[in-house]
Amino acid sequence: MNLSAQDHQTFFTCDSDHLRPADAVMQKAWRERNPQARISAAHEALEVEE
Repeated sequence: MNLSAQDHQTFFTCDSDHLRPADAVMQKAWRERNPQARISAAHEALEVEE
């Protein structure tokens, strides 16, 4: 099953995600179309979480 970025946001997010800064960065990563920028945003989310 191929999921779009919007599907991922719908299926894998909840109303409290905005309370955690790394989740906001991951939202940006899901929306990103450029694969390298998506990876960079995901790495940024990991750094925020630490």
